[in-house]
Amino acid sequence: MFQIPIRKQTPRLLKSIIALGNPIIDISAEIEESDLLSYNLRKGGVIYATNENKGFYSVIENKERTTYTPGGSAQNILRSISWGLNYSNIDENNQIKLSMLGCVGSDIFSNKIVNCLRQSKIRTLLEQITNMDTSRCAVGICNGDRYFLSEILASGNLSTKFVDNNWNEIISHDALLIEGYFLRENFNLCKRICELFSNAGKYIILTLGDSFMLEQYKNEITTIANMADMIVGNRISAHVFVGVNNDLKIDDLFNRMYSLLNINKDRILIVTVGNNGVYCSKYDSATRNEIHFQTFPDKIKPNEIVDFNGAGDAFLGGFLSQQMLNKTFEDCCHLGNKVAADSIKIVGCNFPNYIRN
Repeated sequence: MFQIPIRKQTPRLLKSIIALGNPIIDISAEIEESDLLSYNLRKGGVIYATNENKGFYSVIENKERTTYTPGGSAQNILRSISWGLNYSNIDENNQIKLSMLGCVGSDIFSNKIVNCLRQSKIRTLLEQITNMDTSRCAVGICNGDRYFLSEILASGNLSTKFVDNNWNEIISHDALLIEGYFLRENFNLCKRICELFSNAGKYIILTLGDSFMLEQYKNEITTIANMADMIVGNRISAHVFVGVNNDLKIDDLFNRMYSLLNINKDRILIVTVGNNGVYCSKYDSATRNEIHFQTFPDKIKPNEIVDFNGAGDAFLGGFLSQQMLNKTFEDCCHLGNKVAADSIKIVGCNFPNYIRN
């Protein structure tokens, strides 16, 4: 049952967040339907590069109008947090800190990533691998739909040594944001970092990733989810997470999600549902009660919509930006919807060029 009180409550205050994931460069261009058939691409979903489909990168890069932008869920969310903070009056006394932890190659794309993050006032803890390329994702656009081919290169090589050498800085953050996609690359390291954050009483935020990740790495994602204080996904990923194909009522969906998780831990679940907005649920381990509410997206004119890719990441970034300012759940969701609306007016999870004050 949906109730009002949670709207006026405030989630746990976070003054610093470090994100762990794949720093990727997105290579985007308009493609032909024949390209889809040649490389067996999947609408709206991510497939991974193989010897059979790698030729798609050459197709993308040889198009007339190809763009290169930083991507990957963790980077998207951090930049969306920064954009969300841009709406608020922040002075130096706020001491808000955002950081990206990951691994890049020794090519020009790594420089693009670092420069973009720094422009958004995001610190970088990026291990650089010599003689290796930065991870990339080819984004083909056909008849308004997006097709993704991801090749995980350097980002899958984040080392335990690098993490240990930078541990004091890593653990100094209030919260760890971990993207579900990264569990595919380095689950043992992810688990170790999450355990250390959890044991230190720090906050953990997990994004579920897409249906492919949940189908192939269900045990790994569930392990991290049980340590997470906040779990975020879209309606499709939430259904795959609980193992059902039919469309559940939101109460039933939340109940099934909670049934897979440790009942002795307070937790926030957020499920985005596109045009129907966002459902937010807060679970209290002391009372075993859960409270839900729904918020609706900002109204956008049809001719303003350019690209839904990354809208979920943008919502979470906007939400977290207000959580870092100790705002209510209602305020967090409102700004999340606003940042998501800004994002879909531009290709990719991007925003107008700016420097955060």
